[in-house]
Amino acid sequence: MTNEEFEQQYTKIQIPMVAEILVRRNVLQYSVISSSRMPLVDGMEKIQALFNNAVESIDCDAVVTIIFPDMGALEATFADPDLPAKLHPDEKNFTEDDRRMVIGKEYFGGRDGKRVD
Repeated sequence: MTNEEFEQQYTKIQIPMVAEILVRRNVLQYSVISSSRMPLVDGMEKIQALFNNAVESIDCDAVVTIIFPDMGALEATFADPDLPAKLHPDEKNFTEDDRRMVIGKEYFGGRDGKRVD
């Protein structure tokens, strides 16, 4: 699958399908960063210059961030019968089996142009 096909699959099919379920489960944030297209990002040359050309893309096509308000919302989301019914058949079209996850707590120093203490 090309980068363009992957982007179309994610933005036109996967995200709208998942968003419906996540909104129903009160998920705070769902976002996807397409990392395979990094060289095509506007301003990438300037970003590379800021980091002495040391920026490299991680070895994956996308990074998905899902922020749940609490453990109950996470459990309810993954127990929702629509999730496997809708998502799993579509995922087989473009995801690899060696998924990696980072599960943790998010910390903020700033948000919306303001300091967060």
